[in-house]
Amino acid sequence: MSAIKDIRVNKFELKLADTDDPVAEKTCWDPLKSGGANFKTQDMVETKGRIVIKHSVTALILYSMFLLPGLGIFFIASPTLFIEGESGGGIAMAILGALFIGVSLLMLSSKKHITFDKASGTYFCGKSYNGSKRGDASRQGRLSDIHALQLIRESIRSNNRSYLSYELNLVFRNGERANVMDHGSELEIEASAKQLAAYLDRPLWRAT
Repeated sequence: MSAIKDIRVNKFELKLADTDDPVAEKTCWDPLKSGGANFKTQDMVETKGRIVIKHSVTALILYSMFLLPGLGIFFIASPTLFIEGESGGGIAMAILGALFIGVSLLMLSSKKHITFDKASGTYFCGKSYNGSKRGDASRQGRLSDIHALQLIRESIRSNNRSYLSYELNLVFRNGERANVMDHGSELEIEASAKQLAAYLDRPLWRAT
């Protein structure tokens, strides 16, 4: 089921195209996550019978641009100033380094590493599925609970400029959703959506 079914959406009504699925009617068609990115921040790969969503190389390079200088400032520049008796400068450099490191770690944690595994019938963030924790569907769950996939476009305005970002969400039978991808490459996220829909054998809906 990798063919895209377009759902025409406006502020006043929901018009279904190519589907009469009642779940589409009770599903929200506003972006699930606020904000986004104007470049590809995530990759989808299939390996050993699993599909894995992870950070893209571009994103890792960008995040490292904050992390590496932060480590250098915190562990080299700051101690050097303390040794030279410049305690004020050492404290300032330590704070600056910690800020760079914190920003980098925040960006790394903002995009989840998600695995879809047909062998176990589960999806999960991190290393494995934890059967004792099924409360948060955005972090893990059963593949059988996924009813469809949803593609949504969002217009982002920031610093006097605008760009488009795209969401790929899981849709459950009750109409609830969980975000799994969110980045700025329309072609890449559409290809990923088709790949995941085919893997899960689920319909793919796109808001137009």
